[in-house]
Amino acid sequence: MDEYHTILLTQSFLHIKILSDQNSIKRNELTTKLIECKKIVELIGEPVIRNFYMMKIKNLEVEYRSPELGKIIDNFEKLDKIDQSSLIQYIVETKGVDNK
Repeated sequence: MDEYHTILLTQSFLHIKILSDQNSIKRNELTTKLIECKKIVELIGEPVIRNFYMMKIKNLEVEYRSPELGKIIDNFEKLDKIDQSSLIQYIVETKGVDNK
């Protein structure tokens, strides 16, 4: 990883830390920064370093997800594979449908 990417990644993680330490997390801004970090990490050639940073990003995503999403994910993981596939298919088919 070159110096530029190291600095950029370090600054992004620092910004994420600052956002996450605030009383009200700006979820959209945090998500944007995490996506930014992922894109930078994908440029890293060394698998060990890339995996280290991807694990860090994954931990941040889990830590700062909404409580509702956390419950949904927990319930999803309790489903058997067939029910998981059915739920995924339902979500894909209904995405964008206005449920008034």
